[in-house]
Amino acid sequence: MIALGLVPFACSLLLALTATPLSRRLSPPVAAPLLTLTALATSLATGLVLSLAGFMVLARLPLVAALGGWPDDRLRAWTQLPAAVGVAAAGLAAVLLASALVYLARVGWDLTRAHRACRQLPRASDQLMITPEEHPTAFTLPVPLRGGAIVVSTGMLRLLPADERRALLAHESAHLRRYHTGYVLLASLAAAANPLLRPAARQVRLAVELWADQLAAREVGDGLVVARALARASLAASRPSQPGGFRLAVAESDVSARVHALTTLPPRFRPWAAASALGLAVASSAIAITLTFAVHSRIEFAQLVSARTVAARQHSASPERSVVRVAAHHHSTPLRDHFSLR
Repeated sequence: MIALGLVPFACSLLLALTATPLSRRLSPPVAAPLLTLTALATSLATGLVLSLAGFMVLARLPLVAALGGWPDDRLRAWTQLPAAVGVAAAGLAAVLLASALVYLARVGWDLTRAHRACRQLPRASDQLMITPEEHPTAFTLPVPLRGGAIVVSTGMLRLLPADERRALLAHESAHLRRYHTGYVLLASLAAAANPLLRPAARQVRLAVELWADQLAAREVGDGLVVARALARASLAASRPSQPGGFRLAVAESDVSARVHALTTLPPRFRPWAAASALGLAVASSAIAITLTFAVHSRIEFAQLVSARTVAARQHSASPERSVVRVAAHHHSTPLRDHFSLR
């Protein structure tokens, strides 16, 4: 059981080491959802295994065993997991869960700030909002405003010529249409719950940018225009703190990789790369589910044995009580007769 519990950690390490080569060998529309799914499955499996290890130690305590209805001595025989390792696993699971909850709280707070900030901006169209800032910025916000919003500063609009402005807006619109922010947030959540998955989260962010670049190039009709807009904007823009913290801006990822992807042929679909990522997700999930059912079945078995033991004790004690009642009946009969004669 201990060896099986190490599989999700091994999968997490393998995903961290292979996230970059896998992403390069998959097209962005495949890499983004596939790496996100693999990261989520691996992160959940790792947290579940850590929680099970902590529970196996906690369940041995007499008080917990009494409340659960199983004998604690049977639980000690289930696993060779040392108590110190189980306690450490429980502590690590609590820390990782707290990290994920803190990340979710920050996401909620950023969404609230983004919604408030967008209400104060003038609208150029249904989804386009223009800020009066001179600093060149462009980003998307997944706020509940007709499916989201594209925010572009006046400095960015002045920086780019007309064809590059069209490419920029097509890029940001692609983020909204394909729900790219969801992939980024889910992958970042998996990395918050499992720091080994941070390389995978970075590759998901790059994959959605490459995906949006491809869609923008298809809409504009020229990948070089998108590459020029990307290069010009990346040189002028930095990373200022924006409301919402979810910007998928042109200056936020590997610009050289994106320009190279726009000026070369897209990668061919390699089934072995997709199968490798899916294999990591399936292996982690299968081990976590197997261990969960194993612990659950053993708990039920221990409870059944405990219930049968209690029933056997009660059954063995009931004939003794009946013999005592019969003996008392025989001894009381002469006394009743004696008193009745008097």
